[in-house]
Amino acid sequence: MRNTGARYSVNMISAVSAKGALRFAVYEGNTNAGVFIDFGKRLLHDSPANVYLIIDGHPAHRATVTKEFAASTEGRLRLVFLPGQLLRPLGARAEDYARAGYGLGSAYERRPSR
Repeated sequence: MRNTGARYSVNMISAVSAKGALRFAVYEGNTNAGVFIDFGKRLLHDSPANVYLIIDGHPAHRATVTKEFAASTEGRLRLVFLPGQLLRPLGARAEDYARAGYGLGSAYERRPSR
């Protein structure tokens, strides 16, 4: 097999159900509203119940066309947006977070500086 040396990237989008079932899709290119909507359609196709997606503030999630698609499902697909302040970087330990001045009970709580 010949190696071209060119970079090649693959991205993945995934969802986990309340019962632990994993759904994912692998695709080339960037995550955009079209990719996100296609994934939403696949989730709806395979689920007889309503689908609730808990999502962050990625531009594909906030796009007008994404919100219009969710509205067109007549409540079958619901988008639940997380506030950005609640997201902690992967690998960050609670102790490090507390040491930096954030309380463990609430992301909005700030400890007084000493």
